[in-house]
Amino acid sequence: MAVQTTPPAEVQTPDAATAASLDRYTNMRRNLAYGLLVACPLIAMLPPRRMNLQTAGLAGLWALGAREVAVGDSLAEKRKTIVFGGTEEEEDEILKNSGRGVGDEVKSTVWGVWNQEKK
Repeated sequence: MAVQTTPPAEVQTPDAATAASLDRYTNMRRNLAYGLLVACPLIAMLPPRRMNLQTAGLAGLWALGAREVAVGDSLAEKRKTIVFGGTEEEEDEILKNSGRGVGDEVKSTVWGVWNQEKK
């Protein structure tokens, strides 16, 4: 007796499901950080205004939100590929083979512009 099973119409691969879950998590974390940046000072300004454990906790949450926004923005900037005259894939391959990072490439390009070097 053979059992016949039919796969579902749309099967999501684990990689696609993980990527979608990671995107949702990243968006939720960023939105929460922006919410903390706005809500914590507003709550701290409500009466009675005194420096107590609640205010210190709000200041700590605000600092965590600010750190998350700063780190998230810097990571987004690092993910952008800088193109210096070739395709993105060529530039990525050159950077991988040379052992240099994007920051080193930006620094050398800025230094060349500052010294008015020609390509």
